[in-house]
Amino acid sequence: MRENPIRKYARSQGWFRPLGERSDALVNSAINSVGEAGEATKDILINSRLLGHTRHPAITDIPFGSWTVTLVSDVLEATGRESCSTAADISLGVGLTASLIASAGGLADLSETQGQTDRNLGIMHGLLHGVTTVLYGGSLIARRCNNRTLGRSLALVGFGTLSAASYLASELANRRAAQTTERS
Repeated sequence: MRENPIRKYARSQGWFRPLGERSDALVNSAINSVGEAGEATKDILINSRLLGHTRHPAITDIPFGSWTVTLVSDVLEATGRESCSTAADISLGVGLTASLIASAGGLADLSETQGQTDRNLGIMHGLLHGVTTVLYGGSLIARRCNNRTLGRSLALVGFGTLSAASYLASELANRRAAQTTERS
């Protein structure tokens, strides 16, 4: 059976190891600086269940859904329905806010991820989400500066990177599910 090219690529990226170690050091430093409250917060971010899922994957649905509304509203606005601009701007802001919250959970989750391939997939996922957040942030700034065309363009590119990041998240989830099934 042919190996998944994404997994193969993730496994071959040795430069991710120091990036992951720095991320872990940052998370652990932040948690240790507040003692027991930090451990409790990390536990909430990773282990608390919301709608049957750990918190991070459940919260990531909010930016994805919000930015899907932004995409649809942008298309409608670009085709002449200027009244959709408000919906695009609000959903973009909601997505940005939820993305920052999801990122905290993602960093905490990454610090607990075992196996270099899984860690590399998690790092790739996080990097793409970082790019996505920057693109959507730029989109919001462009809209506030009355450059809606640039704002819509940045959001469209952001939706592409969001889709790629989400694919990596599902790849990681599938690997984890397969590993759990193999242990059972």
